[in-house]
Amino acid sequence: IGRRAEDTDTEISGQIVDANTRKGIPDALVIALRPDIRVQDFLRQQKREMIFSSARTDRNGRFTLDRQLPKGQAYGLLVIARGYRDLAIESALRVTANAPEQAQLDPIPLQRE
Repeated sequence: IGRRAEDTDTEISGQIVDANTRKGIPDALVIALRPDIRVQDFLRQQKREMIFSSARTDRNGRFTLDRQLPKGQAYGLLVIARGYRDLAIESALRVTANAPEQAQLDPIPLQRE
């Protein structure tokens, strides 16, 4: 008996907030890189095929990545929003083998430029 695909992947959602006001930031771009791609390499080359999943935040700063992340991997995370400093974290999203099918991240704060 095989496992259904959704059992082996995790849906990631969260919120991007202003570091000072803690209010959601609308229209921020959230990118999860492929597990074999380093953040530095992406920042240098910025090729679309280096991205595993992405999302734009809604008016409250909330997002859900457009593809579920396979478990047992670590993914670099980038967050880009107009008027804020870009955030880039190597292996920020660690999806363990026993991760739930849906994971809610803690709010991710961005600093104003």
